[in-house]
Amino acid sequence: MKTTKHAGDTARIRIVAPTAALATGLVTPLALGGPGDLDPAFGKLGRVNDLPILQGPAWSLDTRDGDILFGGVEDYCYYYYYCDDTGFTSRLNADGGLDAAFAAAKLDRIDVRDVAMLPDGKAVAIGTDRKVFPSEMVVFRLNADGSLDDGFGNSGIARIPAPAGINAIGSSLVLEPDGRITAAGLQGEKLVLARLLQTGALDTGFGTGGTFVWDAAIAQYPWPKLVRAGGGYRVLTHPRRTGPETPQVFDCRVLAVTAAGAPDASYGSAGVSGDVVQPAANGSNCTAIGAQRDGRVIVGGSRYGDSVQAFAARLLSTGAADPLFRTDPATGALSDVTALAIGADDSIALAGHDKSGVPGALVVRLQADGLLDLVFGRSGSTTLDLETDMDVWPTVNDMQVLADGTIVMAGGYWLGWSSSLPFVARLLGNASGGGPGVADIVAGDYEVREVDGSVSVNVRRIGGRTGAVSVQYQAVSNSATAGTDFGAVTGQLTWADGDDSDKVVTVPVLTDSGPAERPEEFSVRLAASGGGVGLATRTARGTILGDSYPAGLLSLTATTAVTEAGSIGVFVNRQDYGAGAVSAELTIGGTAINGEDYSLPQQTYVFSWADGDMSAKNLWIPMINDRRKEAEETITVSLSKPTGGALIGTPSSATVRVLDDDDSGGGGGGGHAGGLFALLSGLAGVLRLRRRASG
Repeated sequence: MKTTKHAGDTARIRIVAPTAALATGLVTPLALGGPGDLDPAFGKLGRVNDLPILQGPAWSLDTRDGDILFGGVEDYCYYYYYCDDTGFTSRLNADGGLDAAFAAAKLDRIDVRDVAMLPDGKAVAIGTDRKVFPSEMVVFRLNADGSLDDGFGNSGIARIPAPAGINAIGSSLVLEPDGRITAAGLQGEKLVLARLLQTGALDTGFGTGGTFVWDAAIAQYPWPKLVRAGGGYRVLTHPRRTGPETPQVFDCRVLAVTAAGAPDASYGSAGVSGDVVQPAANGSNCTAIGAQRDGRVIVGGSRYGDSVQAFAARLLSTGAADPLFRTDPATGALSDVTALAIGADDSIALAGHDKSGVPGALVVRLQADGLLDLVFGRSGSTTLDLETDMDVWPTVNDMQVLADGTIVMAGGYWLGWSSSLPFVARLLGNASGGGPGVADIVAGDYEVREVDGSVSVNVRRIGGRTGAVSVQYQAVSNSATAGTDFGAVTGQLTWADGDDSDKVVTVPVLTDSGPAERPEEFSVRLAASGGGVGLATRTARGTILGDSYPAGLLSLTATTAVTEAGSIGVFVNRQDYGAGAVSAELTIGGTAINGEDYSLPQQTYVFSWADGDMSAKNLWIPMINDRRKEAEETITVSLSKPTGGALIGTPSSATVRVLDDDDSGGGGGGGHAGGLFALLSGLAGVLRLRRRASG
């Protein structure tokens, strides 16, 4: 977990990411800060997430002398067992724009999990080389221009040795004051620490030949995380719970390791802390760790009992949980803790997601004693959401607090189901003033029935409330038609200075008396207007539920034409919804005659669906080949008498043409075969007459 904070930390940011242009820039003038507000001088109102050249989340950041280092990994998975992990590196300037002087190459199949900035502008990072098998834990160093440093390891990359046949991964590092690097990772199910000299060689004065391996089975995820504290190190790990009934249950523990690379016997039991959090039936999952100035560590994560509960805990220098550190009022709003950071005043910033299910990342600040810091954001918390056309769920993977209270965060978000993308965000520190914030549609999807008459789309102002601001809105057509299915409203939402209450856009939903309709969609779109306000989720999708909600719409398809040698397929579909048991009656008619032209035991069939069943039902009608020349006939199939609230949709019937495939063998040069056929037909007729006469 990087380095300690530095006195020169400021709000300038640089990022380790790929070398390509990033579409971002300064959108408002520099404003004085209000704790927890989105910084209007950075990116798009405090956020940079328009990074289309990157695929995959940012996992780590570090600060030094005004720069912020950021690293991550692009994940391209071709099959469930093969992912092309490519570490990325790049840098942003203070306003969120790309620093063109930093030209780093991507690292093929070497991911980046943790980074640190060196005093001379170089950078170190840790990850896993997956080009080789077994995978290897690697540490690499970059020059100030982003190129690999040939003076470190082998062409810039140092590899941590592991036993033969054991997969290893690198997950966390700290930078020592003298430039050495202490790294943490996994060798199979064993924790490994390694310390490297400035050349990338192992420091043989640490552990055994430069490495320390803890002889305990631990979870392979979450990965170990490392901080410096108490004159040594504190490592976040997850040992396997003992006992035959709990082989896959892991509990969060902190392991204390001395500066020489051995378990610290003065900490906990043989260097292992007690319970970080009250034990739960399904264990606990710690994702973040930080150290306060007195050596106590803060741990954040989730415990898994009857429900998932987020928590933050403090461990004393003895390894015991601090009973006076109670964070329930703060963590009660979180569904999880994904990152934490400690300020120069020992304040604690936690990041996670809102337990109420509202999109966005939630950032909470605690005082050093664990009490909620009510001057931060809105009564102790602020919401981070990104400017996109759909609601996304940004996850903060790492964060740091600068000397002035500025918080810098990095993470990732999913844009649809296809790709994960990185982001960086910056929150204002402890200065007076504030930012205008952003307008954010609370939920990206709304459903409404025609009988409801209207739908209300909630819009919130988050990340600041300084100054009067406004946004424009408009309801536009997708598959639904403006003026027929919904009212194409336009207008403006306004917030006064200091106001961050939710506003509502009301869209009329219109009714009609036509045939049963399927679901139709429209959108409500926001556009920034006055006061320097930004945007987060800028589009809401409204769905007008089909008339068949919730039972479903029944419709049929059938073969359009058939010969006497074929068969007819009739398919009845339950569409859109599947609540409850439903049925419908299928009737067969037409000019064709059952028993002469086709063969069915009955003319009426009932198709039934159980609750939740959305499968297609089918009926096959076999034709009878009578070898007689006939005029074209038809078979009609009709769907009627729905039950269970289902409706009959379009089409509800189909007409199948029955094509005769028998040759008349008439005149006009029928040839020898035609004459022979006529002769045989005549003889057959004579024989029939004789049979009738004798009868």
